[in-house]
Amino acid sequence: MSDCKENDLPAIREFDGLDWFFTKTYRRNLPHWELKGSTYFITTRVVGELGSPFLNPELAQLVIEALFRYHEKKYLLHAYVVMPDHLHLIIKPLDDVTLAQIYKEFKGSTAFYINKRLNRRGQFWQAENFDHLIRDGMGLRLKWEYIKENPVKANLVAKAEDYPFSNFYNPS
Repeated sequence: MSDCKENDLPAIREFDGLDWFFTKTYRRNLPHWELKGSTYFITTRVVGELGSPFLNPELAQLVIEALFRYHEKKYLLHAYVVMPDHLHLIIKPLDDVTLAQIYKEFKGSTAFYINKRLNRRGQFWQAENFDHLIRDGMGLRLKWEYIKENPVKANLVAKAEDYPFSNFYNPS
């Protein structure tokens, strides 16, 4: 995983005009684009009635462990933050792994274990994710900063480096 320095962003495949011919698109409630070799900014949320389960550090850590379980097997994990009721990621799927495959495995396994710990059954994650194909270096920098600063904007910490459920965490 990247070392999270702002001047050391990961290299990405930049989108060019010809890529439109190779981009797979589909739509549920949101539009989704998929292009082999690309990097994505992803947001996934828990179902509304669950409130903020990741205020529980044990559950937040379970999600982080799952993210790393698939790192370098299904995708490269470049950045993440686990917020109280959602998470943001920057990932690059490996080889022929699709976003749908990543979502199914990650969300299925984490939902199973979190539901077990919460002594509940049923849907844990919202069915649809927001995914954004990062098209260029400026887009990557914007999403990188968004992930880094999200805990600060949510008034969870004063400095991004103080938030323990992010790859930007740097305890003093």
